[in-house]
Amino acid sequence: MRAAGMALAAVALCACAKGGGPGANSSAAGTAASDSAAAAVAKVRDDWAEGSHTQNAVRVASLYSEDAVMVGSDQPLASGRSSIEAALAKAFPISHGLKINSENTDVSGDLAYDFGTYSELVQPPGGKETIVGGAYLVVLKKQSDGSWKIVRHMTVTPPKG
Repeated sequence: MRAAGMALAAVALCACAKGGGPGANSSAAGTAASDSAAAAVAKVRDDWAEGSHTQNAVRVASLYSEDAVMVGSDQPLASGRSSIEAALAKAFPISHGLKINSENTDVSGDLAYDFGTYSELVQPPGGKETIVGGAYLVVLKKQSDGSWKIVRHMTVTPPKG
């Protein structure tokens, strides 16, 4: 089950999407900047999804900052880009069919977050293929070069019952 939890955490990240929410600027300049940032966050989402579908852990890990942290239910904490890459390399081969429902994306200055739900098919080695899902929260930070990188990635699966 740990492998399934790792797969969930890995694919949940691609859920960043354009949206608004509390804290969005109301001025025209602020709205334009927020829209531009939201578009950049959406690009991170699209790049993550493509990397997930092609099982390219190196590509997806490059979307994280060097000091990023990824954590999820039933899996160890992955701290730092290289640890995240290793976790993704283990998770991608056992998962497919990711579906994301982004419920809220908000940008405030150099920080952005995306929250929503996800599901996918996971089949651990020797195990039965099952649909798994839960909620995710991704935090991104604008870097000094203007790019947006994931700094925190958290997924939660509901209790079994």
